[in-house]
Amino acid sequence: MFKLESFEGMPLEGYYYTHELSRVRGEPLYRIESILRRKGNKTLVQYVGYDKPEWTDSRNIQNLN
Repeated sequence: MFKLESFEGMPLEGYYYTHELSRVRGEPLYRIESILRRKGNKTLVQYVGYDKPEWTDSRNIQNLN
């Protein structure tokens, strides 16, 4: 059994067996709560579940609706 934590280091509720987990390949996707500012090719975004906004390359932002 495994005890997991979020990317922020917060423990996830419960325990998980090996067969409940799967490996993810490729770049992870993060949900954006809001876009706060744009400057050149950089965008200041507030990610869902994160405390601080972060500058990211505008080319990395995708609309997956």
